[in-house]
Amino acid sequence: SDKLGENAQKINSLSADVRQLRAQLEERNRRIFDLEQLDLWEGKVIFPDGAITQVVDSETCYIDLGSSKNVIPDMTFSIYAAGDEDLVGAKAQLIVKRVFADTSQCVIVEANPRNPVIEGDIIANIAFDQERELRFAVIGKFDLSDADYATVEDADKVKALIRKYGGEVTDTIDVQTDFVVMGIEPSEPTEPLDDDLINWDNYNRAKREFDEYHDARTEALEMQVRVLNSNRFLERIGFVPSKTLTYADEE
Repeated sequence: SDKLGENAQKINSLSADVRQLRAQLEERNRRIFDLEQLDLWEGKVIFPDGAITQVVDSETCYIDLGSSKNVIPDMTFSIYAAGDEDLVGAKAQLIVKRVFADTSQCVIVEANPRNPVIEGDIIANIAFDQERELRFAVIGKFDLSDADYATVEDADKVKALIRKYGGEVTDTIDVQTDFVVMGIEPSEPTEPLDDDLINWDNYNRAKREFDEYHDARTEALEMQVRVLNSNRFLERIGFVPSKTLTYADEE
């Protein structure tokens, strides 16, 4: 029995070492992935859709897009300084309120008084395209309200936003995919130390989610599909949960 106890301790020690090595390998692969993705999308995945034509006050402006360009009420855009070719770091966001043929009245949110929105600033929404329907693969669970808890319901909201702005949502990645939007990265689960079926069911479900998430990220890299995490995606569609939903419920 002493020998069995020693063997069990060795197995547990080896299992812990394997888990640590897996975690280190995953972290290394994640860093390699992030570095390689810089050349694929950083500063290049988003292009101007239009511009600010008039600023009425600190909360109201007009843009040069209207119903003729498939703009609809409650659509959101990020606002960038005129001449910002890379479109990195939005200065504010806007929400479309009233749509006319070739212009729209909008509400400005998240503006910085020291860097106000001005006429000529450019606007962009990564999910919006005037010419064709973009394809998005949405992977994993999301946390849109900073609740420190990712849910399937928030993933469904992300999909609804993409469809609202004219994009197509898929659950798989292929050569036709334009962007992959990744939810919150799941933690790798630890195998249960007992035979409890509920614990093993929970483990298997969590392991499956973990593997599917990382397999999707690897597949996107191999196919050179541009990848956005949740924060980058939301910033690039001009979505501000604390205010966008409030304004969208008005009228």
